[in-house]
Amino acid sequence: MKSPLASPVVAKISITPRGFSACAGLLLMVVGLLFFESCKPGIVLFANDGPLGANVAEQFHMPGAFTGVWQTLNWVGGFSGSSAPNLTNALLWTLGPVGFAKFYAPFSILVLGLCAWLAFRQQRFSPAASVTGALAAALNGGFFSYACWGLGTLTLTIASFFLALAAWGVEPEKRSWSRVVLAGFAIGLGIMEGFDNGAILSVFFAAYVIVRTWVENPGHPAKLVGGVTRLAVIAIMAAVFAWQALFSLITTQVQGVVGMAQDEATKKQRWAEATMWSLPKSETLRLFVAGLYGYRLDTPNGGAYWGAVGRHPAWEQFLAQENLDPNQARELNPAGLRHSGSGFYCGVFVCLLALWAIFRSLGNRGDLYRPDERRLIWFWAAVAFGSLLLSWGKHAPFYAIAYELPYFSTIRNPIKFLHPLNIALVILFAYGVEGLWRAWERQTTAGDGVKRRFANWWGRAAGFDRHWIVGSLVIVGFSLMLALLYSSAKGEMLKFLMLVGYGDTATATAVFWHSVFEIGWYLLFLVASVGLIVLMMSGALRRTGAGTIGFVLLLAVTGLDLARSNLPWINHFNYETRYARTPLYDTLASKPWEGRAQMLPGILLQQQFASVQEKIRPEELQQLSQMFGSLAGAYGAEWVQHQFQYYGIQSLDIVQEPRPTVENSLYRANFPQHDPAAQLRLARLTNSRYFIGFGSAPLLAVLNQLAAGTGEFRDVMPLWAAMVEGFVRPTQDGKSPFSLIEYTGALPRAHLYANWQVEPNPTNTLQRLAAPEFDPAKLVLVAGDCPAPANPDATDAGTVEITDYHPKLVRMKAGAKVPSVLLFNDKHDPNWKVSVDGQPAVLLKANYLMRGVHLAPGGHEIVWRFQPPTEGLYVSLGAIVAGFILVGLNFRSSRKELAPAK
Repeated sequence: MKSPLASPVVAKISITPRGFSACAGLLLMVVGLLFFESCKPGIVLFANDGPLGANVAEQFHMPGAFTGVWQTLNWVGGFSGSSAPNLTNALLWTLGPVGFAKFYAPFSILVLGLCAWLAFRQQRFSPAASVTGALAAALNGGFFSYACWGLGTLTLTIASFFLALAAWGVEPEKRSWSRVVLAGFAIGLGIMEGFDNGAILSVFFAAYVIVRTWVENPGHPAKLVGGVTRLAVIAIMAAVFAWQALFSLITTQVQGVVGMAQDEATKKQRWAEATMWSLPKSETLRLFVAGLYGYRLDTPNGGAYWGAVGRHPAWEQFLAQENLDPNQARELNPAGLRHSGSGFYCGVFVCLLALWAIFRSLGNRGDLYRPDERRLIWFWAAVAFGSLLLSWGKHAPFYAIAYELPYFSTIRNPIKFLHPLNIALVILFAYGVEGLWRAWERQTTAGDGVKRRFANWWGRAAGFDRHWIVGSLVIVGFSLMLALLYSSAKGEMLKFLMLVGYGDTATATAVFWHSVFEIGWYLLFLVASVGLIVLMMSGALRRTGAGTIGFVLLLAVTGLDLARSNLPWINHFNYETRYARTPLYDTLASKPWEGRAQMLPGILLQQQFASVQEKIRPEELQQLSQMFGSLAGAYGAEWVQHQFQYYGIQSLDIVQEPRPTVENSLYRANFPQHDPAAQLRLARLTNSRYFIGFGSAPLLAVLNQLAAGTGEFRDVMPLWAAMVEGFVRPTQDGKSPFSLIEYTGALPRAHLYANWQVEPNPTNTLQRLAAPEFDPAKLVLVAGDCPAPANPDATDAGTVEITDYHPKLVRMKAGAKVPSVLLFNDKHDPNWKVSVDGQPAVLLKANYLMRGVHLAPGGHEIVWRFQPPTEGLYVSLGAIVAGFILVGLNFRSSRKELAPAK
């Protein structure tokens, strides 16, 4: 039986270096223009996730990070998995942190475009559809904004999905087992890049394989067995390729993580957190109206995001009330109001032409699309629609149904399902361009001018063509009416915007008019898109043998729309200025292992405020509070996230911890934030030595009263946050009431104890650590194989010194006067190995969370090495080598097929 793929509707197309070079040249030109500033000396691209400061940190240095990442700069340390041998880390290793910060985003966008082009060419699409589809994929707002946000891993995950589509191909007779293996490797690469995003997309690819097998063999259900077999091979090869990433994913984001249990109680408790990043149904408009709800929090000229993605449930409850009280809004935490930093804009032309492809596939059998193409268009339409329903999360019932599936509750953000939606829309758009191009090429409308040729075509147009044009005009008219209604609602919108965080009229007005202008851009490109589709359907622009103008217009409308909408995501800055040295950084970066830094805990700050509340006027107290809020904002948004990482400053404050471990959560909960004594105890136990707070003697006296008998707080240097060369820097301002202060009662990072107690029960350990009678300077609690203390009453156990400190290697020298336990106030992990005088020693768990080792009397050299399993790395590296070999063999085979017969 002849395969439906052999239909003569479209000729076979070869993939040539020339075609690849042409697409690469176009994408390079577009990406180069958008990111031209990255080529300037000292200029890098802003990245919220994976910023320059973090990539400079020693813990991420290559190639050491491939064998495990132990982060030391936040909290008390922790295992962050291993850097996978993927494209992202290869680029970081090759370019270094600065080069990576310059070119990672454009690199990932370029790779995505090329992979999409390859997939479309393997689908036997025309050059016009392949190149235009590649441009739409590269500039898709969802993929583009993630790359600019520092998450090029997501962009490369999408690229890997397209690679898998290309490897699977379109012709069953050419689908060799080596191509099946390559498809599995591509899915594995996506998992290595995107972790759970890659895992989600692997499910959609599995569905594609099954549907594609059915489409290729209609009326032969038995053929599905072969498809399932190939799918099993793909799954195995993907797991082999991504072995190391899967190990990191499971050990750092599933095992021992809060809320990952699959019992009903845990899943119900996690619902609010798991669905906070849901897409409100009204914000679906962001798919084809760029910037309607703003771009991100720091976009100027009214472009700040004002939607509801990431909104805390407390704000949801407040805004759901009928009569909103502005005073009540001021009492809510503004940090929980909005967090979205990504875009989902697909393009007006992309969405419209995707819709055109869907409607065109529903009728006129054999007209523009082959039967297999029609069924695949329906498949991708179902993927788009189903993904949209899931992305709504808590705002619709569909996610709640899926949430009951095993391990579905481990997904943190429902908006992740916008990624397969965007992929489906780009693919449907490519089908639309292909169909439109076929319609364009077959037109033979006579006439001397555009107007005459269109009139002649319209006179004989019927069915779908006429219905589409009428429907398009209705959409344009309806959109214009809605735009006018929205513009007239300025008063109501200003009230709402001021209520949800834009307190002054000027800012709220700027936000409102920004959204109005974005609607204007939407209308402009809607009209252009409708016009281009009509012109190409009619052939009014086509002269005999001329197709260039149609190709150029397709690229122009697609590229201009998407490029314009993506400009706000591109944010360059001078890193030499932003990361300039200051006295604060120099002080804290000098032997940072001797004491962690943090903002003064809120309850201790309240104690300081309370001591002056009755001594100064209310307006002065309010001014003081606002000043500290500005300082804390600079610290939290800038210094601890960027400069502290850049200079290797260790801080107890947590920059990012989307999946806290159970033991970390229990440990912190053991020291309530509302209890001053508990917060001081936490500071002592975690080697928190430096704080930012009020530094005057009377206000320090308040803290010293609380810390009596444990140590004292003292002023180190005056501190203020000032705008210097466009960036908020810490400065030494003698007039500032704030200072860097030191707490001498914090335990040393390493300390010898003559007295210890073996406490195997972790619950008992936590209770004793928080008990007022427990003195952490005299007693340490250990779990593990440790003898009883021989001289528990000894007052001087000896000395210990850290001689060399690196994230995965720490060296110490100790002089123990009596049998001792060495407490090392860095987090415990079973992958740490400790040796004493060159001999392996037993790793102890000390004070519930820290490390320890038993020492005999005498001088010792202690070495701590972090050595997580590395078998997964070698499995993945072997798969990568095999992948390169298979690519070479397939390329050689394809070149032989293209070679002319002798």
